[in-house]
Amino acid sequence: MKPRAGNFLNSHGLAATCLLALCWSEATGAQEAAPVALQATGLRPPTPVERDWMDQHMKKTKKANLNKLGLERVNHHRQEKGLAPLDLPVAPDGEEVVAEGAIEAGLSTIVSAAQPQQLVGGALPAAVDNSTLPSFPSVRNQGSIGSCASFSTTYYAATHMLGLARGFNNKNDADNSTKLSPKWTYPMVNGGQDSGSWFSPTCTNKAGRIIFGRGS
Repeated sequence: MKPRAGNFLNSHGLAATCLLALCWSEATGAQEAAPVALQATGLRPPTPVERDWMDQHMKKTKKANLNKLGLERVNHHRQEKGLAPLDLPVAPDGEEVVAEGAIEAGLSTIVSAAQPQQLVGGALPAAVDNSTLPSFPSVRNQGSIGSCASFSTTYYAATHMLGLARGFNNKNDADNSTKLSPKWTYPMVNGGQDSGSWFSPTCTNKAGRIIFGRGS
């Protein structure tokens, strides 16, 4: 018996409808099954007061002088290249930066005049990575807390600087005794709520320093 044209069209129309519904279901299901997980950062724009404080107190770098760590890195690179080590004066830790408008000390002149051909090109490492140093702590997750600025200033930068100064090895994730916690400084600068912060209050807290003024 020949199939009726109407039944043929109806069956194919039903099949097409079911296929369309299936595709629509899979597409919407895929969209619902993979929502974008938004993570808080907490880095808000600086207020006018914070901008004013930074303009008055933070150095605008003109140049940076060589310090002990920098010279060690240069000489390590030179050793790998079969070059003789350099014997140059270095700036004390914390005094490497020469601010705009500052009178440069004799050290800058000495370093700048010390055989310039030895301080360029292949005689210098192309890049350095502080995260490989023992003093630099492992990367951690702030989760849903808006403590980005405190994480970067307190946990990473201050922990690293303290580790460099005191010879700490901060690579052990199970040992937090030599690391500074962002949960220590973040509550001091977020106004009592998890609303984020800017970098400068973590170091100033209304002109009263937290990290360096209150100690670690």
